[in-house]
Amino acid sequence: MKYNPTTESDFLAAAAFNHKTPAQLNGNLRALVKAAFPNCKDDDVIQCGICNRFSKPDIYLQIDGIRRYISLKSGGSESVHTEHVKNVILFLRSIGISAATQRTLLRYHYGDGTLTGTGEVRHLASELYPMMKEEIARANKELNQFRIIAASLDRFVFQGNPIHPYAAEFIAFGDPTYFVFASKEDIVKGVLNDKYDHINYPHIGPLMIQPFLRDPERKSPHPEKRDIAHFRWPNLLGSVQKIAYRKQRAERMRKIAQYQKVKEDNSKNSAILH
Repeated sequence: MKYNPTTESDFLAAAAFNHKTPAQLNGNLRALVKAAFPNCKDDDVIQCGICNRFSKPDIYLQIDGIRRYISLKSGGSESVHTEHVKNVILFLRSIGISAATQRTLLRYHYGDGTLTGTGEVRHLASELYPMMKEEIARANKELNQFRIIAASLDRFVFQGNPIHPYAAEFIAFGDPTYFVFASKEDIVKGVLNDKYDHINYPHIGPLMIQPFLRDPERKSPHPEKRDIAHFRWPNLLGSVQKIAYRKQRAERMRKIAQYQKVKEDNSKNSAILH
């Protein structure tokens, strides 16, 4: 389960939106509100609050009783999820991942030749990869099917533990002065349009799968953390920026095409009249 302590940025974001109207917000904040509530009016009053600390969303926005949930990230953030490896395996099994790939992930996770973490010698990732190169490649091929990537993004990035009643609908980086954001729909679409074949270690799309703790010398005061799977998205900020740019570019192209069509229609009508 993800623990998401309330941060100063959460309070700042909530204060920036709460009891404001879209017309009172700066361009970045207003753009997020318009994306979350396409039919809102400039004088609608926004309510904003902080979410449960264990949920994926950090804040919610509300207009006329409708809520939208936002996950806030800092610039260097790469960690997107932590959970007991057993639960991760059960989820992957539920979406059709083979027993062979499940075993590969567990052997890589514990790094001691076992599926339970009871081996004598614990290897680092740099030692494991040469030993498991072929089976990791086979596992990655299965894990990187479109349907597996989409389901895993939903589970590990937006929803988290399925007991939570709401999922993040947008990911935003920055602070109330400036930030970049993208919707869940656009992020999933953007990820499925990209290639991640350059990643050799176990991964699902951009999500790197690794143990929270390897502890090869058995010195950690928290050995139970070896059972925790850690999902990282390297350069998550860059990914969100690229997806947001693509969205803005597509919108500009749509408006240009719309303008050109209106111009052509007006020209045709003018020619008919003359």
